[in-house]
Amino acid sequence: MRPNHYQTMKAKQIIEKLQSLTAPEAWDYFKELCKDPEILQAAIMQLIIEENLTCDYGKKYKFSQNQIIADFRKEIPITTWDDYAEFSKSMQNGKENLLFNGKPKYFIMTSGTSGEKKLIPETTRSNEVKVITDKIRRNFTLNSSPEILKGKILPLVNKADLGYTSSGIPFGTASGLTLTNTPKSILQTIAYPLDILKIRDNDTIDYLLMRFALTQDVRIIVANNAAKMEKLAKFAQDNAATLISEIRTGSLRENIDIDRKSINNFIAYLQHSKKSASQITHVEDARPSGEPLNPLVRLNDLITPEPERAEFLQKILDQKRDFIPKNYWPDLKIMCCWLSGTVGNSIAKIKNLFPEKLQYLDYGYGASEGKFNIPYRPGKSAGTLAIHSGFYEFIPVDDNQNNTILMAHQLKKGGIYRLIVTNFAGLYRYDMKDLVRVDGFTENTPDIVFISKIGDIGNISGEKLTGSTIIQASLACEKRAEITIKHICAVTVDNPPHYLFCIELKKDPKFSISCEKFKYFLDKELQKDIGYGNKRRDNLLLEPELKIMPKGWLNHLYDESIKSTGNSIAQIKLPVIYDNISRIDYGSKQ
Repeated sequence: MRPNHYQTMKAKQIIEKLQSLTAPEAWDYFKELCKDPEILQAAIMQLIIEENLTCDYGKKYKFSQNQIIADFRKEIPITTWDDYAEFSKSMQNGKENLLFNGKPKYFIMTSGTSGEKKLIPETTRSNEVKVITDKIRRNFTLNSSPEILKGKILPLVNKADLGYTSSGIPFGTASGLTLTNTPKSILQTIAYPLDILKIRDNDTIDYLLMRFALTQDVRIIVANNAAKMEKLAKFAQDNAATLISEIRTGSLRENIDIDRKSINNFIAYLQHSKKSASQITHVEDARPSGEPLNPLVRLNDLITPEPERAEFLQKILDQKRDFIPKNYWPDLKIMCCWLSGTVGNSIAKIKNLFPEKLQYLDYGYGASEGKFNIPYRPGKSAGTLAIHSGFYEFIPVDDNQNNTILMAHQLKKGGIYRLIVTNFAGLYRYDMKDLVRVDGFTENTPDIVFISKIGDIGNISGEKLTGSTIIQASLACEKRAEITIKHICAVTVDNPPHYLFCIELKKDPKFSISCEKFKYFLDKELQKDIGYGNKRRDNLLLEPELKIMPKGWLNHLYDESIKSTGNSIAQIKLPVIYDNISRIDYGSKQ
């Protein structure tokens, strides 16, 4: 298919129209676009090319007006971050017109599988299409329950601005920047002062998040990884009496390292949310003449005691109920988080923290490189491919030679594919190293769900077992084996060929034989997977082993990942499959 200049102009106009519409209107218009993904995807590809004809990359790879997809694929190989790392460094130093015309609006900091930091460029156009995707996603989140806007939103994200490059271009995290792009009307309903996210110490952030949020009527929690809320809930449980006392007296704990600017912004937040009876607009106004500024003391003076809220929270303890979200936020309606992949499958482990009727909505599949789908059904991870935001190619999971490269309109329901992305920020035919599955269609556009990273696949003898499949199988086996698992992962062993499953239990099993029963049931459940089942039947995979890991193992894995990547727990997707036990061992016991 050869898109013409009219189609290119139409693609630009489509983006502009999606920007101008309200969220419900944008979804209706988007569904119309989904009737012909082939045409729109070709036009989006051509718009990306035409907007960057004269950049260095475009000249090297012969970008041209009316370039057809076949020529685009012929000229540009499939790429990885190694192909862009030097470009990124040059742009950080101020060079322009390298991967796209002009210079980055900002960089998004992320980390690769090795833990090495990457600064991925973002342009005005790439930010525009992400904002559109977020707007349509919010349509389903905010409309899923009419009660949520009566309370507060608790977003668990990373700090937006992390610093500046040598040439003065800002860089930050994807989740933090998403929050800054959120409409002001929604930002005003957040359950804590956003300046909390600028504090350097993560423990202080966690404390202040819960110190403020416990005073609020939280109706919706938004977090990539729900494990972040689990961590905060444990902190609140462990420090309940102290937090309640502080809420009762209107105080904060001592020795918090908060800068002066943040203190002033906290005060503005308190006044806006009517939590402070004071009319003081700056800390300096509360300071006696000549007295050195002590921000924490002055902030303590301005936080209003809330004895009624403290009494409500105290009753939870007095009645010997667990100090967990479903009890201190009884009107919590929605948890918006990753529901797909290994992270999503672990949601079942923490549902006891939340109200029974809580709706779980998928946060949406995406990364620093783009936002790739629009989930629209509660409890379902699959979402419509965001065909307005980039040009997508798909390689069937079994094609290791890249001989078959498909477009969105060519995918089949149930098919598993490797995702290749061309975006508006200078990544061309970029291998996300992600596997996605097609779960259905919106009109003629596939609904995709993230399955796993390419590396999160066990392939000892050709079985191609995914980490997600292991998690699902373990959930199906726990009850029969009379155990409750906190975390599971698998180690591939080549000689003899088998899997070593490592598990941390929530508590000791009732009977010593329970873990052996679990291993037996897990093996049988996994044999329902065609690849694993065939290899076990043909004796190409032998019976698995089981290793019981000590208490604290999951926390250790998160801590190690935080150290190596610099991410918060909310951004971490732990692998399920490893190729070496040394990468995850933690003083295990048999």
